[in-house]
Amino acid sequence: MLNYARNIKYFINEGFFKKKSSEMYWILGLIYSDGNLSGREVSIALHKQDVDVFEKIKVCMKTNIPISKRKDNCYRLRICRKEIKNSLIKLGLIENKSLILKFPKVPKKYLSHFIRGLIDGDGCIDSHSGNLRIRLVSGSKKFIDKITEILNELNFIVTHNKYPSCYALNTFDKKFGEWIYENSDGIRMDRKYNNYLIAIEKDKRKYGKIRPKDLEFLMNNYNKGFDFCKKYFDISKEQFDKKVYYQLNKYKWKEYYKSKVVREC
Repeated sequence: MLNYARNIKYFINEGFFKKKSSEMYWILGLIYSDGNLSGREVSIALHKQDVDVFEKIKVCMKTNIPISKRKDNCYRLRICRKEIKNSLIKLGLIENKSLILKFPKVPKKYLSHFIRGLIDGDGCIDSHSGNLRIRLVSGSKKFIDKITEILNELNFIVTHNKYPSCYALNTFDKKFGEWIYENSDGIRMDRKYNNYLIAIEKDKRKYGKIRPKDLEFLMNNYNKGFDFCKKYFDISKEQFDKKVYYQLNKYKWKEYYKSKVVREC
């Protein structure tokens, strides 16, 4: 039986975060990344181009709470329900979370939905040198370290970096993209999913001349074999054995002569 809180105008399912579901963990991921707890209020702010997310949240939580527009081209959904805030605190959320947030306990069954919610909030999906790239940023080192550990245990290839104001998780692993978007109809951000589809299409078409940035990666990882490199490049075994090897050696000779000219000058 649904537990609704009602006043004169607005209603919402206050028990939403008490029942485990794909929808619940996706929205939890959004709040973990782009949400805010303050007093009795839970709020999520997104750019105007991503208002589709709010409509999906409203459907999932069965609410008619309106979305408010801010002056900075962003929109915000504010939920003022003490029971919902308390449920989120039990799930690991805290106020002023940016720098001290810790990764919550998420059942493996719902992990992809939670991480997709994080990426929809504080992530980026694009094409880098013709390859699918997915990035997630956070101000909390412990948070990024834990996600990296979990994804490595699931055999996804991810790395993390430190920047002046944040920490970032990066991956070019196409299987990771497939994993986070599996069974995601109705619970994903349209814009980032479209970016994913565009990047995948570019990834399929891109192989031809190997770019210097790609060569640097391949030279460092060529000895790891075809199966490893194919996670980053859509290439056949024949291309890997012949064309890549030829291009790598051609590039090495080119760099050798370049350095020799520099030395002689």
